[in-house]
Amino acid sequence: SYYWEYKVTDKVLEVSLYEFRHRIRELLAASGELDDEVRMVIGGAGCREQQTIIGRYATEAQQFNETVSFNVKLENDLVIKPELINLADPAEKPHALQQRYSNGVATGVFELNTKLSQPALIVPSNNTQLAFRAKFIPSSEPIERSNDVKTLNKAVALFHPVTNPNAIADVLPMLANDFNHSSGRFINDLFANYSHLPMATFEVWKALVKHTACLSALAFKADNPVQLMERLKVEFNVIWELIPLSIWRSHIVKFRQMLLDIGLPEKVVDNKVKSKLETLSEFSPLFEKQCCSLIDDQFIQQEANLPAVFQYCLPEWSQDLARVHLSDREWPA
Repeated sequence: SYYWEYKVTDKVLEVSLYEFRHRIRELLAASGELDDEVRMVIGGAGCREQQTIIGRYATEAQQFNETVSFNVKLENDLVIKPELINLADPAEKPHALQQRYSNGVATGVFELNTKLSQPALIVPSNNTQLAFRAKFIPSSEPIERSNDVKTLNKAVALFHPVTNPNAIADVLPMLANDFNHSSGRFINDLFANYSHLPMATFEVWKALVKHTACLSALAFKADNPVQLMERLKVEFNVIWELIPLSIWRSHIVKFRQMLLDIGLPEKVVDNKVKSKLETLSEFSPLFEKQCCSLIDDQFIQQEANLPAVFQYCLPEWSQDLARVHLSDREWPA
């Protein structure tokens, strides 16, 4: 929580609530869930307290049979543009929903008569004037279950928060270990085409921020690593400095080997690795010149001799600890 205090004398003091929007976003990011809300309480001596609940959206889509509507009145100057996106293929072009008209007047009701072979979302387009909460639309056809899922495309299609909650998480180790894994393209397409939506809209991001090795691999695989890493930091409170040095070193080696495997000369590869590390230094001081020795092959650091269970749990515990103390001004000391 945050607390602000203002002294009011004989003049009216005007405070813009937009001043607090960054702090509100931080609070919304504490758990990374789409439906989280922040309670703002305004009060003082001699006046009644006023409470305001702040969420990400003012409205959400309502589905009825083959139509979609919204629980707000759409004025003439307020444009809402819902579109249907294929969750299993972020590279696929979105399908714009057509609005019904009555005597030339927009009704605010949109047609949803598309047969779906994959699960989908109804989301606001990137140029809509009114954002709304994403609406999940299941596939019209049954999706064949498989125990051998190797891509995010298939994992997303099979994901279910109750019956199959680990479908996406089970693919992430493959993505972290194989720099040529096809799911790297899935991640880049998802960010490129739907970066206008909160990251918590997609289960892929929510699973990814819990996988430390995959986060590190993304820094090398992403088309726009700085923008992606910054968004993950802001929306999920990812602390990049808590990723173990051994993981960074491992992925630098894998990145270099990937470039060698495609036939690039060693000198070119060295330059590309150097350029990549310079790019990454924009969001993490670990890659700045004065710290590069920490991740250099010549640097040897004694690893803590902890039981395997602690080695596995510590990265996630560190992330959780940072979220718990997000509002503590004096932490870490």
